Amino acid sequence: MLSSDNKDLYNAPNKNKQVFDANDCALVQKAMQGTTTYGTAAGVSSALGGRQVAGKSGTANDELAASFVGYTPSLLNVWAIWNPDADGNPQVVPAFGGYGVTSTGYPAHLFEEYMTQALQGTAVEQFTTPKDSGKIGGSDGTWGLGGGQRSSSSTTDDEEAKKQAEEEAKRKAEEEAKKQADAEAQQKQE
Repeated sequence: MLSSDNKDLYNAPNKNKQVFDANDCALVQKAMQGTTTYGTAAGVSSALGGRQVAGKSGTANDELAASFVGYTPSLLNVWAIWNPDADGNPQVVPAFGGYGVTSTGYPAHLFEEYMTQALQGTAVEQFTTPKDSGKIGGSDGTWGLGGGQRSSSSTTDDEEAKKQAEEEAKRKAEEEAKKQADAEAQQKQE
């Protein structure tokens, strides 16, 4: 435990042994980064200036509770909301503040607001990059992101930019071909 001026206040004796392989943990962490980039809490990472953020969102059945747990390499933050009645029984959490009851609504918003302030002026840190065997991230490197998205660890930024440019050029060519076909069809009708 450190004081506010970064001095040791207490060091607990560590008699524990490592239970999980460090690379396995890094692989799970990489998958959790997908939550804040492409998944149920998409946008959290970009809201924090592109910092690496891993997270897990959660919503109880029937919107009785919602939570978001997220962390950067140096800071963990947990938000949960629920709405018990006077006897402590769960009841539906109403939408408020312009946010829904889902975990990606108000809990993720609170996470972003807190982390923005807490990380202000601190160095941008990086998580450990895992060695991917292809079994967890997938042989195609998508990390289960869907929609053909790829993890930044599986392709370089240049490759990703090239791929996006090719997809955009293809889309524009298809649109142009459709416009031309529509114009030709209209000319035949006249």
